Amino acid sequence: MQYGKDSLQSVCREALDTFHSLLDQGEGTRIEFKLRAPSAARLAKLLCALANTGGGHILIGVDDDAIVEGVEEIDETRDAISRARRMNTPMPEIRITELRLDEERVVVMCAVSQGVDKPYRVARARGGEAAYIRVGSAVMPVAPGEEARLEREDAVRSRVSLGTIHVKILKTVKRSPGITLKKIAQSCNLSAYRVRKALVPLQQSGLVVEKNPGRYTLR
Repeated sequence: MQYGKDSLQSVCREALDTFHSLLDQGEGTRIEFKLRAPSAARLAKLLCALANTGGGHILIGVDDDAIVEGVEEIDETRDAISRARRMNTPMPEIRITELRLDEERVVVMCAVSQGVDKPYRVARARGGEAAYIRVGSAVMPVAPGEEARLEREDAVRSRVSLGTIHVKILKTVKRSPGITLKKIAQSCNLSAYRVRKALVPLQQSGLVVEKNPGRYTLR
């Protein structure tokens, strides 16, 4: 895809806005900070866990306290992410963005899409494969019986016909996890009634969950 100058500036601004929003939110189920790229094996588990849960972002060059130090070895970092992705079966969809914040600091932002062919698994050193999910900011192995639940979620999700209003709501909730129905309505320029009605199939399919009373986030 080719971009004109204006388009490139727009893409850059959007990526920077996403980056600063992720910093403000801090680490959690869908966000991970890494000062340096971990080993391919550990990174593969992280990619797997995000794909099996709700997708998310990995910011490399940021420490646990959200202090941005940047990455020196950009090529090595990209290579580590690519190798980690190939260790997953199937391979999750990812997007890697390099953000140059100033003359000295570059951050690598890896966006991991929510999987559509769960469960994603990673090869184990001693043989076999294991699936992982995010529990808070931790990466946890999935019990064998729970893998069937991940498959069922995708089966239900695949039967949901998403209209324009559903896509708009999903994008809004993705940008602002924990958002209220009123805020969704304001952001989407819709009535609260229409939003409440559109949320029903999204919740039934498991795409959106009500973590706290009246606050919505992606699964």
